[in-house]
Amino acid sequence: MDVAQFNTEIMPKLNQCQQYLGRISDKLGDRNSIVLVESQGMFDDVAYGFQRIVRRLPVNKGLDLILESHGGSIDVAAAIAGLCHERFGQLRVIVPFYAKSAATLVVLAADERMLNCFTQLGPVDPQVRNPQNPTMWFPAHSIKEAFEQVEATKDKFVKMAMADKLDPFLIGAFRDAAAASKQYVEEIVERWQVPSKAEIISTFTDKYKSHGYPIDVRVLKSLNVPFTPIPTDIETDVYDLHETCVNIVSKDVNEGIIILTKSEYMFIAGDFRSRGSFQSAISPSVARSGAN
Repeated sequence: MDVAQFNTEIMPKLNQCQQYLGRISDKLGDRNSIVLVESQGMFDDVAYGFQRIVRRLPVNKGLDLILESHGGSIDVAAAIAGLCHERFGQLRVIVPFYAKSAATLVVLAADERMLNCFTQLGPVDPQVRNPQNPTMWFPAHSIKEAFEQVEATKDKFVKMAMADKLDPFLIGAFRDAAAASKQYVEEIVERWQVPSKAEIISTFTDKYKSHGYPIDVRVLKSLNVPFTPIPTDIETDVYDLHETCVNIVSKDVNEGIIILTKSEYMFIAGDFRSRGSFQSAISPSVARSGAN
């Protein structure tokens, strides 16, 4: 990605997304609105980018978050949800398609969830940082599977060989992440006025063997998880916005982050970063050189 490619291929699509968001926001009422679509994981880059954009929005006015993410760090997800509540008072999350793993925590933490038949949440199974190599992350579920496989092996020599390949620090990090995930979900669900809280907590933390199991609206209804359908008068714009953003981060740049409001955007693709205004966009070179 370079400046010329961004200006000719990406920026026109971001302008389209800003127009979709403007129409959605007008119909949802006098609230802040923001889009977070990412394909590289909900890690520190997402947290820093998100706070840089939301801190320019009016406080205590509520926030509508349109979210697409396969997950990432459970602590980053919790920090984003906490920031939204603390700064804006009320958080409504709209999920057109995927909010998996740690991103599911953001959805659960919302005061209102707007979902429909395409929406997929998932088990809150976050990524675990390797304590020996902080640049490496592993799905908690895969670490659990490896640990259980070692435990189930009968042959002591095979077991020793398998166990030797498992980093004890990584196992410890997994256990910490799993405990933290369950604690976060318990704290959220305990505030809900719904029956079967224990079943809801179990569904999102330890019921499913598959990391990617789709927890859809059918499952949510069976558990009495509160949500509302995405209103029909914004549905077309929501999905046009979603499709445009997803095409950028999955097709055009392979991995990326898009965060935008009605007035500003942030775009990250690898080492390339651009942040600016839709009225008078900051050039990518200026954005990289120190715009906050």
